[in-house]
Order: sequence, then structure tokens, then C-alpha cells
Amino acid sequence: MEENKNTSYNSYQEEEEKNTWLPVIIKAWNIFIAHWPWFLLSVIVCTFLAYLYQAQLPRIYQRTSTFLIKDDSGKGKYRGTQNSNIDALMALNGISVGNNLQNEIFVLQSHRLLSKVVHELNLNVSYQVNEGLQTVSLYKESPIKVTFFAEADDPQVFDIEIKSAESYRIHNIKIDDEAVSYDKAAKFGQPIKTPMGAIIVEKNNETFADYLKSTIKVTHRNEVDATLHFGKNIKASLADKESTLINIECRDTNAERADDILACLLEMYKKDIIDDKNRMATSADRFLNQRIQLIGSDLSSAENQMATFKENNKILNFDSNAELFLKQSDNARNNSIQLQSEKNVAEFLRDYLRQTDGKYEAVPSLGIINNQGITDNIAKYNELVLAYNRLSKNASEASPVVRETLDQLKTMHTVISKSLDSHIEATDLKLKQALAIEKGLLSSISSVPQKEKSASEIERQRMIKESIYVYLLNKREEVALQLAVTEANVTTVDTPFGKALPVSPKSIYILFGGFILGLLIPSAIFWLRITIDTKIRNRKEI
Repeated sequence: MEENKNTSYNSYQEEEEKNTWLPVIIKAWNIFIAHWPWFLLSVIVCTFLAYLYQAQLPRIYQRTSTFLIKDDSGKGKYRGTQNSNIDALMALNGISVGNNLQNEIFVLQSHRLLSKVVHELNLNVSYQVNEGLQTVSLYKESPIKVTFFAEADDPQVFDIEIKSAESYRIHNIKIDDEAVSYDKAAKFGQPIKTPMGAIIVEKNNETFADYLKSTIKVTHRNEVDATLHFGKNIKASLADKESTLINIECRDTNAERADDILACLLEMYKKDIIDDKNRMATSADRFLNQRIQLIGSDLSSAENQMATFKENNKILNFDSNAELFLKQSDNARNNSIQLQSEKNVAEFLRDYLRQTDGKYEAVPSLGIINNQGITDNIAKYNELVLAYNRLSKNASEASPVVRETLDQLKTMHTVISKSLDSHIEATDLKLKQALAIEKGLLSSISSVPQKEKSASEIERQRMIKESIYVYLLNKREEVALQLAVTEANVTTVDTPFGKALPVSPKSIYILFGGFILGLLIPSAIFWLRITIDTKIRNRKEI
């Protein structure tokens, strides 16, 4: 019974609340019907203002790239995830374990890496042009390129008005938001002095005709400020907690520039990894080059030392030189023997002539004397001896013929004796020279082993230097090959991509907001008028 009463009471209360809101809704509807032109006007005005607001906002495009970090074996398994069981055990014991993938994400967003991208793409200089209410960022499609010869300490902004195909006007210069009085016309491709320093403005022939008579707004920052500016729009994150895929997003007012930023960032990241891997190889290469230069100098010195040694000792080859020395020694010995024999024979003949002086006997012709004059004189002397002996048998010594022959014998005897004395002296001199030569050759032969020993020591040092030199050259080739084939353990999964439409501003939301605001403004005004209106206009209001 009591439950039925409670149910009836709740139903009555809900009915009472409906009856309370119903007059309000009806009243609001009546106000809208009565003043719909104002509502319509407010909606149109607010929606139009919302359109103007979103039209002048810069269009932001979002590009995304995905890449895979692999381990050293080439698999999609990062080295930081291989010891997950150990990491979990350490975490249970209260030990914090870092995630190496988070480290790579930090590196991708680091100022150092982004500054390389800014420098590579020349992002410290940007170009803009007004198209209606909107300011459009230009990149490769910019009709001009401005080259600055000085770094910008503060942000520099100025306008370049393209007057013709040959000239332009530079004005509206602001340095650190402070206006600078400067207005000058110049020709493309020629350097010009400005408050920002010397600059050169060049044409981009591919797009120049599309922007003739247009005004291009140029912004010049230093690379640090440009890095901070573009770094705010780059975000890296894990694609999935269970994978080693990393997504990089870049938001920019120019879609092509965002693509280039992501592509260049990935290339710089890969180069950074390769440089890190090659750091030890580079150090080894530098060390090898230094040692090769040093060992090469030592090897050249050893080769020069061997060449000097052979030149000073007149040696081409130790084996051939030894044979040559032996042959020369044999020849010198034979020559000495021959000269000694010749000298002995000459002395014998001289002694014989002295012993037979006045006897006039025939002198033996031994033929070993290398003197044709003495040999001929001996032959003549022997003929005279034979003639004298024949005449002395048939005539007395007082015979004129015998006496004449005897005088000739005496004269020839004296001539032969003197000739032999001269020949003995000459032969003795030749013999001394021959003996000296023989002694020198014997000395040279005896010194060959010592010279060969000295040369062997020089050759051994040269061969050691040469083997070290060849080894270092081979190691340098190995290091060079390692440097050439080193690759980053990063694979691009998705090149930069994104929607052709901008992700910001959200025009539909802004217009819808303007529409709602157009309804709320008159509603609030009329509701406020009704609220403060205390007059009673009919009996129903009592």
C-alpha cells in the first residue's frame, strides 16, 4: 500500500517538473518565432565572421613517416628488448630499467639532429605570399631565392616586390620587430647592401612567371632559432609497445617542406648511426694511415741504404760478384806467374850473357820473353855466332872479315844485355802491379762474406719493413671496406605521407561554432530582457 503511494507521489513530482519547463520552452519558441529575423541576421553575421577568421588562419599540413629499428642481425627486434626477462626482474627489485627505444625517440627530436636538417635544407630562410585573406608559405615553388652573407643575430623580416623580370624592390624591413627605414630597387642576381648585410636575390625560373608583380615576404632567422621553430612541430612516438616501429610526425604550413624535413631527418639519423658505428673504424683508419706513412718512410730509407751500400761497394749481386772476383783473381794470379816466369827467364839470359862474355856462344832462344826486339836481337846474335865460328875455322882472327864479325858480336852482346836489363826492370814493375792487383782481389774476396753479412742485415730490416708495410696496407683496405659497407639498422616502412587537406584549422568546427554563437547571442539578449521585465500585461501573468 505504501509502495503504491510512493509511486504515485514520484509520478506526480515528475509531472509537476514537466509542467514547470513546458511554459519556458513554449515561451522561448514564441520569442524565436516573433524575432526570427534577428536570429537569422545574427547567425549570418557570426557565421560570416567565423569564415573570415578561419580564412586568414595558416593552413597546417601533417605528414607522417614510419621506420623500423632492427637489431644488429637485421631482424626487427631491438637490442633493448632482448633482455626483457632480466629487465622485468630488475624492475621487480626496484631497479629502474631504461628503454632504448625512448632514447632513439629523444635522438630523433634532438636539437643537434634537427640543426643538421635546418642547415641541409636552408630552413633558416622562409618565403610567404598573400593570396586573398590567407598567407601561403612557399618552399621550392618560391619565385626567388635570397642568399645572405651574414648570420642573423635577430629575426629579420622584409618584403620583396617583384617589379619586372629584371628588377625588384626591397622594403618594409623589420629587425627584431623594429622597423628600419630602407626602400631600394635592385636587379636580380646582383649583390646589394642592406641593413641586414649584403644579400643576393636570384630568380627561380621554373615558378617566376607565376608570381610576377607579387610581393614576397622573406623571413631570415639564425639556425638556432630556426631549429627551435621547426622542432616544436616534430613529434616522434612508438607505433606500438610490442614493436620497434617509430612514427615521426611533422606539421608545417607547406606539405612539401614537411616531406623534405622528415626525409632529411631520417637520412641524418641514419648517418648519425653509421658515424657512431664507424667511429672506431675511422680511428683505426687514421692510425693506419699514420703508420703506413711512417713505415713507408722507413722502408724507403732501408731501400736507399741498400742501394748506397751496393753502389759504394760496386756490387750488383753477391753471387755474381763472388764469381767475378774469383775469375779476376785467377787471371791476376796467371798474369803474375807469367810475369814472374818472364822475369826469371830474362834474368837467366842476362846471367848467361855475363857468364859467356868474350866466349861468344849462342844464346838459347826460350821464346817466353814477351819482347820481340830482344827475341830478334838474340836471333841475329846467334847468326853472328855461327858466322864467326865458321869464319874463325877458315881464317885467322886478324882477318878483316873475322874482326868485323867479332865487333858486331860485341856490339850485339852489349845491346842484348842492356835490352834485358830494361826488360827486367819493366817486367818487375808489371809484376809488382800484378801482385798488388792480385792482393786486392784476394782482399775483396775475403771481404765478401763480411759485406754480405752487412748487406743481409740491411736486407733483413728492409724485408721486415716491407712485410709490415704490406700488412698495414691490407688492414687499411679491410677498414675501408668496412667503412664502405656499414649500414644503419633502420628500414623505412612508410615514406612521408599525409592527407592533401590541412589538419588545421578545423573549418567546419569554426563555422559550426559561429552558427551556434549566432543563435546564442540573440537568445541571451531576449532572455535577459524577459528576465528583467516585471510588468504584467494580461491576466494569465498574475
